[in-house]
Amino acid sequence: MVLCIVSHFSPRSLGEAWGLGGEFAEHAQHPPNGIPMQQFARTASEGNRLKTSSCRFNCSFTYTKGTRPPMLSEMKLRGAWRKIRAKIGIRSKRVAIKSHLPWYVKFSGYGLMMGVAGAVAWYLVDNSHKITGFNRQEAMLQIAKLSTDNQQLQREFDLTKVALNAHESQLKIEKSAQSELAKNLAQIQEENASLKEDLAFLRNIMSSGNVPEGLTIANLKVEADALPNEFRYRMLLTQGGQRKQDFKGKVQVVARIQMGAQQTAVSFPTDAEVRVPGGEIEFRYYQKVDGRFRIPEGGQLRSIQIRVLGLPGFEVRSQKSVNL
Repeated sequence: MVLCIVSHFSPRSLGEAWGLGGEFAEHAQHPPNGIPMQQFARTASEGNRLKTSSCRFNCSFTYTKGTRPPMLSEMKLRGAWRKIRAKIGIRSKRVAIKSHLPWYVKFSGYGLMMGVAGAVAWYLVDNSHKITGFNRQEAMLQIAKLSTDNQQLQREFDLTKVALNAHESQLKIEKSAQSELAKNLAQIQEENASLKEDLAFLRNIMSSGNVPEGLTIANLKVEADALPNEFRYRMLLTQGGQRKQDFKGKVQVVARIQMGAQQTAVSFPTDAEVRVPGGEIEFRYYQKVDGRFRIPEGGQLRSIQIRVLGLPGFEVRSQKSVNL
């Protein structure tokens, strides 16, 4: 603990105030052996328990045993702080005395000021269009008009989209019908050409008067069909000589297929399937016959042989080969 004592106090009064007794006062007025007052003050104590030191500001500091005496820089800082505190605290030369206000009065005032500030801010925001020259009512009318126009355009767009979808559907139907008509036309033209060939063959036979005996295979044609590895054949069967009864039999196709380095023969239908009832042909003068068969994938058709089998013995009545 540090005590600052003004120097105008007498050494006797200081000794009595500190409780050092009259001995300290007497020695303080008359230091022994010519020791200065300051040095004597540093060494005098009760059993060396209290020590004092003085500064150049005519003050003496008292500190307990074992503590460090204050340095000159610390004393300067303390003096500067006392000067500053004397100017800003209650010790300053000018002091304003105000009456104390209750807390609810202060908070009421603060709330009133905040409400006024909010009202001013709201007024400025709400009437900013008047300050900047912006007409809010006219803008709202334009927005309403644009919204109406947008809704009308949306309805028109929906109607146009529905009509477009209907036209696209109609166009697809027309394209499909056109494709079907083109396919039917090609088929009719093909049949017409086949009929013309058959008619020419029959006219040739009738005009020559030489009708071969037995069954004859004429106008045999083999061509690839729409599907891969599928082929179509057509021919004209005629019966010459005495036609006492109708011919009844079946047609069998024997295809020779190249599978890599090997060549195999495949029958359509097979020998076992031929004996199954169904698929018979029956005619007396002539009969147009056509059919389809499909070879295995990876194979190449080299040639076919058409066999006409008579019933009920399934003997070969006529046959004809075509190389491809």
